Amino acid sequence: MLNLVAKHPGWSFDLAGFGPLAEELREQASRLPNVRFHGRVSYTKALEIEAKAHVLFALYDPSLPNHRYSSPNKLFEAMALGKPILVARGTGMDTLVEEEELGYVVDYVSPSDVEKALEEIASWGPEKRKAFAQRTQSLFKERYSWEEMARRLLKLYGEV
Repeated sequence: MLNLVAKHPGWSFDLAGFGPLAEELREQASRLPNVRFHGRVSYTKALEIEAKAHVLFALYDPSLPNHRYSSPNKLFEAMALGKPILVARGTGMDTLVEEEELGYVVDYVSPSDVEKALEEIASWGPEKRKAFAQRTQSLFKERYSWEEMARRLLKLYGEV
């Protein structure tokens, strides 16, 4: 992603998190004027960063079994915030993203796929962004919000 963002100086990239690559990423990000590395942030701060974004990423490696079957919070955060999301083909969420048109499914090993999707999203005007946000936020509320999940879970327990 850093190499891709470096090719597009008009784009900005906010990166947050921690782990064994954090210092290396911080160093690389410091060399790019359009990248900001936040490091470890609270969940509230992460949502604030995401709310300002035009697109979210959940590009997990489909060769890892956990990534093929996971349902990451990032997907539901994107829906709740009305943001398109990029996910890797062959992960547990790619089918939902395609079926519900929640963003773009790309090949994990194809930077050109990611770049093409980001260029498409960058071309969206305010009306398209607003319509997308309204549709995905409504879908989230109706099918995937905590309130809806709690209702379904209580119904299931009542049937057991």
